Amino acid sequence: MSRDVSSLAVGRIERLIALRSFPVYSQMPTQAVMRIGARMQERFYRKGEYLAREGEPSSHLHFIVRGQVELRRNGKVLRRLGDLSVAGGIAALAEDPHGYDIEALADTTTLRAAVEDAWDNFEDHFPLHRGLIQRLGTEIFHLRRQLPGAGFKPTEWQPGGPMPRELDLVGRMAALRNVLTFAGSNVEALADLAKDIEEVRFDEPTHLWDSGDPSTCFYVIRHGVVRGRADDGETLRFGPGDTAGSLESTAGLPRWYDAATEGSFLALRIERDAIFDVLEDHFQFARRMTTALASFMLQLMEQNAPAPGTDP
Repeated sequence: MSRDVSSLAVGRIERLIALRSFPVYSQMPTQAVMRIGARMQERFYRKGEYLAREGEPSSHLHFIVRGQVELRRNGKVLRRLGDLSVAGGIAALAEDPHGYDIEALADTTTLRAAVEDAWDNFEDHFPLHRGLIQRLGTEIFHLRRQLPGAGFKPTEWQPGGPMPRELDLVGRMAALRNVLTFAGSNVEALADLAKDIEEVRFDEPTHLWDSGDPSTCFYVIRHGVVRGRADDGETLRFGPGDTAGSLESTAGLPRWYDAATEGSFLALRIERDAIFDVLEDHFQFARRMTTALASFMLQLMEQNAPAPGTDP
């Protein structure tokens, strides 16, 4: 069993220094980090003890100050984490009822935060929440890049028929809800985002971006195709109902493929700053997005994990 060692090891100043070493807290004001740290519990786990067990919902995030842990699910090793890593957060934020084993591979000291305390911190400090969303986007980006075609199924759409008519506000909201499935019934957030997006039309093939360009927006395609070609020669083809460029835009990473339309083209263009503005104004919308990203990341972690008995 773990034991609470808050009276033994990590005082207020060391706790502040430890938390500031985690990227997610590095830019926060000192007083805010101290308040967050004061609500955490320090826990100590001997080698072979478990921080969490598979089959139980994850209710805590463990900020590893010293030590090493292994995450396992359905017999697969998902990850091994060491100093200044966070364990248990993905399952907790995903609100996943199944969880995963977290075993200490060495004597391990953590600062443990209840997931609801974490949500409170995100609501109070949007830069912290934005950093988490971008971090989740980055992790998902790298996990998807391990899959053929980054896990994207090439569209089978072929040209034919006239372009659809321009959408009004309600139509843009409906289109966004189809893509941002986490939005649920958050009509106000969808309306605010729909007001800030632009519908773009191209009659001829149009170059959109080069690999390495900053990723400041993404496209929700209504008509036509975006063709992509990565540096390694991998080809992509997005069509109506798909989003092009959202993977790297969410993470704030550079474009990873050249992109151009194949012919006549109609799409909603969403600026990254616009969606983050809406997330800042609508916490429940941001929370649902975070939960959806964490759930998808957990799925990809298990999908990419080596078969049971194979060293990761």
